[in-house]
Amino acid sequence: MIKVISASLLVFVSASLLAQSEKSFVLIQPVYDGKGEMPLMELVPDTANIYKVSQKALEESFIGQAIQLYHFAQNYLINTGQVSAREPAYLAITKNQGGFAKKGFQIKTLEGTINKSNAYYVDLTANSITSKLDRVMSVSQLYPHELGHVIFRLLSSTDSIEQQAKSVTVHYFSLMTDNSVAFNEGFAEHMENISRIYERNETIRKGIENDVAVREPNLLRASESFVRDFNWPLRLDYYKCTMLVWYQQYEDFKRYKHSLEGTVTFQNGYPALSSVQDMMSVRNAGVIHLDNKRNKAQLMCSEGFVSAFFSRLAVNGLGKYYRNAKFYSNFLIDTIGVIDPVQKFNEVENLFVKYFHVLNKHVRLEQSDRAQLMDFIEGYMEEFPDESEIILSTYQELSGEAYSPDYPVEIWLMVKNYNHRVLALDALGAITLPVYTFNLNAAQGVDLLSVPGMDGQSAAELIRYRDEIGPFQSLNQVLELSHVTEEAKKGLRNSEFDEAYLEGMDEKSLSIGPLLSVPLFHLLKTGTFAYLIIFSATFLLLLRKTSKGLNALLTFIKYYFIWILLLVAGLAALVVQGNPILLFLPIMVVYYIFGYLILRKKYRSLKHFILISFLMHLVIIYSLI
Repeated sequence: MIKVISASLLVFVSASLLAQSEKSFVLIQPVYDGKGEMPLMELVPDTANIYKVSQKALEESFIGQAIQLYHFAQNYLINTGQVSAREPAYLAITKNQGGFAKKGFQIKTLEGTINKSNAYYVDLTANSITSKLDRVMSVSQLYPHELGHVIFRLLSSTDSIEQQAKSVTVHYFSLMTDNSVAFNEGFAEHMENISRIYERNETIRKGIENDVAVREPNLLRASESFVRDFNWPLRLDYYKCTMLVWYQQYEDFKRYKHSLEGTVTFQNGYPALSSVQDMMSVRNAGVIHLDNKRNKAQLMCSEGFVSAFFSRLAVNGLGKYYRNAKFYSNFLIDTIGVIDPVQKFNEVENLFVKYFHVLNKHVRLEQSDRAQLMDFIEGYMEEFPDESEIILSTYQELSGEAYSPDYPVEIWLMVKNYNHRVLALDALGAITLPVYTFNLNAAQGVDLLSVPGMDGQSAAELIRYRDEIGPFQSLNQVLELSHVTEEAKKGLRNSEFDEAYLEGMDEKSLSIGPLLSVPLFHLLKTGTFAYLIIFSATFLLLLRKTSKGLNALLTFIKYYFIWILLLVAGLAALVVQGNPILLFLPIMVVYYIFGYLILRKKYRSLKHFILISFLMHLVIIYSLI
C-alpha cells in the first residue's frame, strides 16, 4: 500500500513539474551538488514562496508584457524557419549578485536530466525578486533589462563571428567602450525605461517616480562631493572610498534621468589633476557634463546614447505607426487567421515587433562594418521608409546633428604598462589592468595623456585638429601633424594596437574583496595623515608645555583611538545616506556632552579636549561636504 502511494505521489509531482515547464514563464534554481560544464537546475515547485512572489510580480508589473515580447520574438524565429521550438522564459534564482542573461543549462527531473544547451535564461537573486516593485531598478525593470539581452541574442544574425572586445574598460552607462558592447548594453538598458514608460500599474509607476525624486538630491550631492575629493586638499576621500555604496544608485539614476533627458549625449568632463588615472576616474564616473556634444564615434560606442535613442523613439510615438496585417503574421502562433493589428498588438508590442524584424535582418551581435546602432538605423529606414522621419529627427534631436551614413574609421591604440582602473566605481585602483586601450577618433584629451611622452598641449592640438578638420584616417596622419612633439609622436607610434597581446592577457577577476579592503585601507591612511596634522597643531598650541615624553605619547594614542571612532562615525553617516552632515551633527553633540561631563572638573584637560575634538570634527565635516 505504501509503495502504491509513493508511486502515485511521484507521478503527481512529475506531472506538476512537467505542467510548470510548459508554461510561458518557468522558475528554476541551481542544484548545488550538480556536476558538468553546464549548470544543473531544477524546477522551483509552485508551492514555494519565491514562486508565488514571482508570479505576483509577473501579473502586477511590466514583467508580464516583457515575457509576451520574448514570445513574439520566438514566434518570429519559428515562422521564418530559424528555430524549431519555443522555450519558456526561464528565470534562475541564484546567489549571483547583479543580473545576467545566460545560455545553456540542464534540468534535473524525476525522470532524468533534460539538456537545455541552446536555451537562454535570466539569472537573478531571490532578494531582487522579493524587493518592492515600485523602486528604481526593482525586478519590474531589472528582469526586462536582462530579457532584452536574451531577445537581442536570439534575433541577431547567426553569421556573427565572436570577436574580442578592444576596450578593456568594464562598460557603464556614461562610458565609451566598443560599438557592439554599447549596442547590446544600451538596448537592454532602454528596456528599463520602456518598463517605466509602459507600466500599466499606476502604483508601481508613481512609486518609481517618487523614488527617483527622493534619491536625486542625495545622489547629486554625492557626485559633487566625489569631485571635491579630487579638487580639495586634505580631504579624507570619503566619497572615493564609498563608491561601492552610492555609485550603483547613481548609475541607475542616470539610466532613468540622463537617458530620457538626453544628458548622456554631452561629453563627460574632468578637472585638471596631477594624476591621469584620477582625471580618467572622474571622467568615467560621468559626474561632470560639458556643453559640447559627443562626436559620432563617441556616440556609437556609448551605451547611454543607445539607450537614450531607443527610449526617445518610444516617447516620440514610433509605436503608434502600424504596418499592414500581413507583417504581423510571423509574430503569431496562428499565421493564417486574419487579424486587426491595432486590436491584436498594443503600442509597445507594435514598437518591438518592428524592432525585432530589423534586428534579425540587419544587426549582428559582434560584427559590424561600422556600428550596430547605424546598422539598426539604416535597416529600419530600409524596412519601413515611411517611418524614416521619426528615426532621423530622433537622432538629430539627441546628437545635435543630422544623421549621416559616414562613420569615422576606428584607430585603436594600446598603452602598455599603464595602471588602468577598469571599473567606473573604483577611483582608488582596487582592480587594475597593466594596459589601456582607446579609439583615437573617440578619445578625449585625458585618453591621450595616458600615452607616454604625450603632453597637454599636444593632446589638445590632436583633439582640436580632429574636431575642426575631421576624423583621423590613420595613425600616420596623426604622426604628420606639426604641432605634436616628437616625444608624443614616439609614444603614439609605440602604442599601436596589439591584438595578440590583449588575447594573451589573463582574465581579471572582479572580486568584491579588493573593492572593500582597498578603500578601507585608503581611509585609514588618509585619516592617519590628517590626525598627525591635527595632533601636531594641537601639540604646538597647547600640549608642548604640559605633555612631554610618555605623557605626550599616551595622549597621542588616546586621541588617535578617539579619532578612529570619529572616522568610522563619519563613514557610517555617509553609508546610511541622506545628508551625512546632518547625520553626523548629533554624534558631535553627544560626544561633546559626554566629554564635558567627564572632564568638567579638569579645566586644562577639558580645554585640550575641546580644541583637538573641534579640529577632528572640522576635518570630518570638511570631508563630508
